[in-house]
Amino acid sequence: MKASCVVLGALALLASRPAWAQKRPEPEPTVTKEQYEAQQKELEKLRAELDQLKSTTEPKAEARARIRVLQERIETVQRRELARQRWLRTQEEHLRLVNQRLRKAEAEIRAQSPGTTKLVLAGDMSGSFVYPRHGSSTFGVGFSPLFLWELDPRILVEAGLDMALTNDPNGDNPSTDLDLALINLSYIINDYLLVGAGRFATPFGFYHTHLDPGWIDKLPDDPLPFGDGGIAADTSVGVFATGAVPIGPVLLNYGAYVDNGPTLIIDDPVAAGSLSFENFVDPNKNKAVGGRVGFVPFPELEVGYAIQYARVNPPGFETVHSLLQAVDLNYVQILGWLAGRVTVGGSWVWSRVDRATYDPGGSLGFGPLRFSNRRNGGYGQIAYRPSRLGIPVVPNLEAVFRYDRLDVPAAAPGGGLDQRYSPGLLYWFTPSTVLKASYDFDNNDAGPDQDMLLVQLAAGM
Repeated sequence: MKASCVVLGALALLASRPAWAQKRPEPEPTVTKEQYEAQQKELEKLRAELDQLKSTTEPKAEARARIRVLQERIETVQRRELARQRWLRTQEEHLRLVNQRLRKAEAEIRAQSPGTTKLVLAGDMSGSFVYPRHGSSTFGVGFSPLFLWELDPRILVEAGLDMALTNDPNGDNPSTDLDLALINLSYIINDYLLVGAGRFATPFGFYHTHLDPGWIDKLPDDPLPFGDGGIAADTSVGVFATGAVPIGPVLLNYGAYVDNGPTLIIDDPVAAGSLSFENFVDPNKNKAVGGRVGFVPFPELEVGYAIQYARVNPPGFETVHSLLQAVDLNYVQILGWLAGRVTVGGSWVWSRVDRATYDPGGSLGFGPLRFSNRRNGGYGQIAYRPSRLGIPVVPNLEAVFRYDRLDVPAAAPGGGLDQRYSPGLLYWFTPSTVLKASYDFDNNDAGPDQDMLLVQLAAGM
């Protein structure tokens, strides 16, 4: 089928060739190889005879006439040879153009033929059990398929879904929550630069771009600054550029983006002053600009810095800008004296939002309220897996401990310091299937402590 398409395309291409290719002048008469060789012998014979006649002293009239005849015959043979060479060059050029057009037509037909693109299905799933100290225990399940589509070696499509079982706040009407978590189209410009547009993982910090999936994250829940109600974006809608550049033995990776930007929450008595990062539309005709630079001095260590700047006020509210910054560190090393692998990671985020007055007329019941809106938070985590111990089962275990915190201004709604200590234990069935158990010891100045047991089975690829 593909070969017939190529032939038909080539015939159509030749049929539609331009006028200069269809109306070539007829080539001059040519000689065969045998005729050419005979002409060459005749030419040599004529030249020898001509040289002999020229060498005679005071040539007679018959000799002069004979010389003219020989010269004319020599010129005729030479003209025919020149014509043959011109015709051969014309045919070679025409054949080159035809082959070039055939290759182009075949490539175009192949590119448009079904079944020639590449599609990979990846993603992750998890089942969880949450048992808060003050509350009811709950089982949950989630599935996040990821579609990776290669339209061309340089054109890539990424689409990811988040699906989970949910209930309304009263525990009624169970349903499936479906979220188009990622959808973007990207183009590889060269080995050092990829550009794209759509909804993508925000290159702000290291967590959401590299550690977010359940089978990669070593604990069942997100660190406070990167979870719900946190101070760092997880996804963005806009355009982005990313890549890596080697500088001698050092690798520098980067990500830059322009997106719709976060929106300041102004009418919620519990969350006023916080930023909403669900930026599917731009409410204030102003875009956020941000990015991250990662420094890899050697393969086991990466240190990064991220920044984002935006105007965040919704329409009708006073002008407010935000500046977010973050630093992160990630280190992985197999230590012989520990007979295993040690993983150390962490990040710290600073959020500065301009001072503003919330509920200035008091109509919402919590204002007028004005405060300095500077927030910060981060986490530090260490894990150890005895992967080189020759004891059954033990190399599949991994112990982890994380400390995370989020500091909100005391004058802000929900203000105060929330910090957690979370020990955990993992069992790796395969490199991408893991059972995790952890306990959050919570100390929250802004409200009741949220101590809880979490168990999660996660798998992915």
